[in-house]
Amino acid sequence: MSIVKTILFRLFLALIAVCLLEAVLQVTCLVSPKAKALLSSRSGLTVPDDKLGWRGNPEFADHDAKGFRNRSSDGTADVTALGDSMTYGVWVDRDEPWPAVLGRAGNLRVYNMGISGYGPIQYMLMLEEALEHNPKLVILTLYMGNDLFDSYSMVYEWNLVPALKTSDPKKLAEFRDLDRSSPVDEASIEVFEPHRKIKEFLAEHSKTYALLWLTKHMLVPDHTWPWFWLKYRAASFAPWEAFEQGPVRTILTPTYRFMGIDQNDARNREGLRLSLEAIDRINRSLKEKGVGFLVLLLPTKELAVEDLMKQGNIQPSPEYARLVKDEKKIWETVRANLQERSIPFVDASTILRKSLNEGKSPYLINHDPHPNAYGHEIIGRYVGSEIGRMKLPHSHMMGRTQILVRGLP
Repeated sequence: MSIVKTILFRLFLALIAVCLLEAVLQVTCLVSPKAKALLSSRSGLTVPDDKLGWRGNPEFADHDAKGFRNRSSDGTADVTALGDSMTYGVWVDRDEPWPAVLGRAGNLRVYNMGISGYGPIQYMLMLEEALEHNPKLVILTLYMGNDLFDSYSMVYEWNLVPALKTSDPKKLAEFRDLDRSSPVDEASIEVFEPHRKIKEFLAEHSKTYALLWLTKHMLVPDHTWPWFWLKYRAASFAPWEAFEQGPVRTILTPTYRFMGIDQNDARNREGLRLSLEAIDRINRSLKEKGVGFLVLLLPTKELAVEDLMKQGNIQPSPEYARLVKDEKKIWETVRANLQERSIPFVDASTILRKSLNEGKSPYLINHDPHPNAYGHEIIGRYVGSEIGRMKLPHSHMMGRTQILVRGLP
């Protein structure tokens, strides 16, 4: 047998083996809900929901009976935390997201209601559910990376709260034109990660791919590859920017992030209006019920490293510069709006910048925007110290948290 025939024969055997494995895994997932939850893409983490669009899957191993990422859904909670993947805790263990850290540091029961992909519209719709645990304080996380466009999408594309739509016919026509000519969802995939569409297709349709992904996640828990490899990939993929200043290393994605905050895009301006409206409605509802309210402001990774960028005399790219410029303007608007309504807020950029300036990165070194375990740790502690400083509900229990924050490296 020639070498070519030998290679082709072995490739054929490998293909047969992969097909058999796929068949076995598909059958296993049909008969076992746990296997289905384990070997699934995002659809395994969530299930459809008429009110919210989707919600956490109670069958997923890390979730409680309500589909949220807690050990139990029973009993009352001192604090409920509303948020997206930044609160859920992507790439960290169940006991490592900042709500869990806040709970341990303050000796509180904090119920984590973060779900990947959520935004202020979902937080408004799930408020009654959040109050089922009789909390004294509700914390809402506003993440500038995608919350503005998420709010727009939930109202105008998912039609979750149609009453919030503008009645201005000119604006509605502008939104329709932009959705047709510049669909953000499709365009953002192209600039976030190479081959993203292929990966998402395989994740949706192949259990073998899901098994390989799960194996990779077990071997590389934080989804991070060596820096030299990430720098090489960034050099060959223009939307990625390798950032290195002292011990801090990470991949920035300013082109991708800018799509969700660009203030020249009417949809993002509308998303900001909707986000602030949802927060205001939540605040008024909680006031009526005598429950405390706090908004946690989370900047993008790109804005957080701005000080280091300046210290290292690193010339920012035009994409990075426009992102930071617009994000700063938006945060000014958000802070002014919250202050006008007397809504307490904690700006996480303070502790994130402090950590970065001291050479301890709260982020993964790859292109992923989420905090690493250390990032969640300092955010959770900082939130606790600010609750104590502002004398919010349960602030009397925050002395230990303040000590921990003062002792941060």
